[in-house]
Amino acid sequence: MIRSRLILASSSPRRRDILSNLGFEFQVQRPEVDELESGSMAPGELAVENARLKARDVHQRHFARSCAEGVRNVILGVDTIVVLGGIVLSKPIDPPEARQMLKQLSDTKHQVLSGLCLIEDQDREISRLTSTEVEFCPISTDEIEWYLARGEYADKAGAYGIQGLASLFVKGVRGCYFNVVGLPVRGLYETLAELGIQVSEFMQEQAGGRDK
Repeated sequence: MIRSRLILASSSPRRRDILSNLGFEFQVQRPEVDELESGSMAPGELAVENARLKARDVHQRHFARSCAEGVRNVILGVDTIVVLGGIVLSKPIDPPEARQMLKQLSDTKHQVLSGLCLIEDQDREISRLTSTEVEFCPISTDEIEWYLARGEYADKAGAYGIQGLASLFVKGVRGCYFNVVGLPVRGLYETLAELGIQVSEFMQEQAGGRDK
């Protein structure tokens, strides 16, 4: 009997946490790719293409082979971006850039887009895009400086992580909250279903046997 093995093509601790909290068993392989920047691509295209690049890289370098050991590998690549007025806000390189981003996001609505790509051993590949709208309250200069001093902006698109202190600035979320964190859970579920894979194939051993 062939069993399925989920491979996360990402080093994001937030994505690992989401999968772990769902009870998934998975492996992590860091993709070795240079992510594309917006250029002439629409933001949604950019997110999906970067997710494909990550998944394809890990698949080709580690898992581009048949199920010789009775295991079907399923590679998951994800890319999440913040978009304000059609402009992609990438990960800030320093506090001044993060400060500018937070000023732009203050008292506005913006979109968080996640491209998701799944590649199954037999080279079947499916991609999709998930969009969530996030509205920020007005953020004062003092609040921005307080937030920057805690360093949470680092390595986060748009200079914030909704699961941390930035949640204090969020007025509302329309759509998938987990998409904003970095992994659209419902999108993953539906994409796996398109491949004919049930999430139970990735679950840790029967919950009834776990300590409570």
